[in-house]
Amino acid sequence: MPEARSCAKETILRLFEEQKMTCLDDSSLSRLHALAVSSLPGSRISRSYVLRVIDNAGKPVKVRDPFSGAGLAEPYKSELAKVLKFDTLENAEETLRILSEKLAAYQSRSDRQGASAVRAVAMLGKRRAAASARRVRDPLARQRKTEIAEWFTLWLYDPGTFPDWLLLRKRSPEFRERFGATC
Repeated sequence: MPEARSCAKETILRLFEEQKMTCLDDSSLSRLHALAVSSLPGSRISRSYVLRVIDNAGKPVKVRDPFSGAGLAEPYKSELAKVLKFDTLENAEETLRILSEKLAAYQSRSDRQGASAVRAVAMLGKRRAAASARRVRDPLARQRKTEIAEWFTLWLYDPGTFPDWLLLRKRSPEFRERFGATC
């Protein structure tokens, strides 16, 4: 799978250059996505993935996609890059802890743009976790992703009380029965 992703990234970047694109807008994203799909038959490349590849390559992006992190300004974009990890409950908890620390740091400096960027990343995590929960077929994995999406929702509602809430949630009999006591 990593080899396939690497090949897809290289193909997307090559197509971007071949098409002499200077920035990615809605029209060029649609065109680039169609070219990538036709160049890599059998691959499942989403528009969001194409957008992330171009954005991560440092190319100008003028597209707002609810599932990509594009649109964050520097230095927040680089500071918050790679923070979102929610493949496990433990990683989701760590992600929300990091986001809490970043939010507190920005708020202590009265940096509204930084605080807004942290919230945008948390909102992205919530959307991705919810979408993942809808896609996954395994019932336990679906429950895990739904739980994670709820964590992001609660964090967005009140980041200050989230750690206490999570501690109580993980001690609850329902949580332990559903996910075990290892978290």
